[in-house]
Order: sequence, then C-alpha cells, then structure tokens
Amino acid sequence: MTLKAFGIVTGVAIALAVFGFIPGMGLPGAIVFAAFALVAELVYGKGIINRISDDAIWPIAIFMTWLWPISIPVGWLVGWGLLGRFPRTTKMLAMLAVMVLWGMGLTLYFVSVAPKQETL
Repeated sequence: MTLKAFGIVTGVAIALAVFGFIPGMGLPGAIVFAAFALVAELVYGKGIINRISDDAIWPIAIFMTWLWPISIPVGWLVGWGLLGRFPRTTKMLAMLAVMVLWGMGLTLYFVSVAPKQETL
C-alpha cells in the first residue's frame, strides 16, 4: 500500500464526483442507481422505482454522483490495506465488493426516502 497509489485512487474518485456532476449532470449516479434498481424492486416490492416521483429522480442521481465515488478509495483501502498479504485477485474483488455494497446501500436508502407518486 503506497501513499501515491492512494492519492491517485482518491483523485479519480474526486474527478468522477466533480465531472459527473457539472458536465455529466448526474449521469454516473443515474447509472449506479439503475444498476441496483432490481435489488430495490426485490426489497421494496415490484414497481417501487416507477412510483418514485418524477421530480425526485434527478436529485437522486446527483446525490448518487456525489456519494458513490466515496466507495472507490474506501474499497482500495480495504483491498490493498487490510488485505495486503492476499493475492491481487482477492484485493480487486474486495474493492469491487465495497463499491457494489455501497452503491446498493445508497440505492436502497434513496428509494426508501424518495417521495412516491399517488396511485389511482
């Protein structure tokens, strides 16, 4: 585990958050949210994503764009810091697991707190 590598990983996460917000208009967050929408459907019931208010979708994507990149340096610290003696594949899978679990947790949280449309 080197400080230089951690700085690079953190820089990538910051760049993803900043450039995903300003020119990307929340697209990275929308991609992460959409990737875990099936999990939200399984947890909260079929059609829950469709019941989220239209006015809430873009703010969710913006917040996901800001919050999800935190998992990149945290995952790197878990993989290359805590599991430093393990093979490279194990380190990469640990980093990926942190990123996936963080994205899934954010999606489930935002689905649970998002305003829902009234059904007829």
